[in-house]
Amino acid sequence: PEPEPEPEEVLTPEVKLLCEAYSTLHANRAACLLKQQQYDSAHKDCTVALERNPDYAKVLMRRAEAGEQLALRAISEANSIESSGKLQTAVDDLKRAMEVDASFGSTARQMLRRLEPMLTQENEKMKEEMMGKLKSGANWLLGKIGLSLDNFETKQDPVTGSYSVQFVQK
Repeated sequence: PEPEPEPEEVLTPEVKLLCEAYSTLHANRAACLLKQQQYDSAHKDCTVALERNPDYAKVLMRRAEAGEQLALRAISEANSIESSGKLQTAVDDLKRAMEVDASFGSTARQMLRRLEPMLTQENEKMKEEMMGKLKSGANWLLGKIGLSLDNFETKQDPVTGSYSVQFVQK
């Protein structure tokens, strides 16, 4: 059997033009939504525009801006998972925008200097939160047999970096 043609090979010039117009429509609506501080809707419209045109640098910048605002809202609501996800997408979008169009480099680098430390901090919060939940679950399970995580000690091998876990009677 003959191989399936690539999707872009099947598209007629008219359909390609329509896809571009659709992307532009969503990109422009996202710009308006950003001005109105409707960050969630702006982020969604940018995502739709990028599905049709993944190298649309201006939209990558807009989605990064909306993502930053959504992350700040999530941080204020103590939602590390959502804030971390939005920040990661924003950082990725900024890096991609610089690859696609060097004229965005200065603005993107400025935003990255602001967002990367926030992302690191939110990832640390999320890690601590997850470890707390893991420990709580492990203590619940171990409690069924009269133990807790306090009955175990971990030691890191300085040479290999691996850990060993030992039971300690307390």
